[in-house]
Amino acid sequence: MDLVKSKVIGNRFRMSRLGSARSSILARKEGIIVGEGRYYRSVRVQFDGNKSPTTLHCDYIELIPLKTDC
Repeated sequence: MDLVKSKVIGNRFRMSRLGSARSSILARKEGIIVGEGRYYRSVRVQFDGNKSPTTLHCDYIELIPLKTDC
């Protein structure tokens, strides 16, 4: 399965170690994946509190596991 396609639209994410190392300003931010990027390994994300989406390389983000209370 393609790495970009496995990061499903609507899932929550946080910055990965690589993403945090490359962009310390975004290191502690989280948000939602809103779409595919223009390039093969890019994704469009919207950080919590931001009005417009940002494009990031898919290696810069990691999915946040869903919480189940069952």
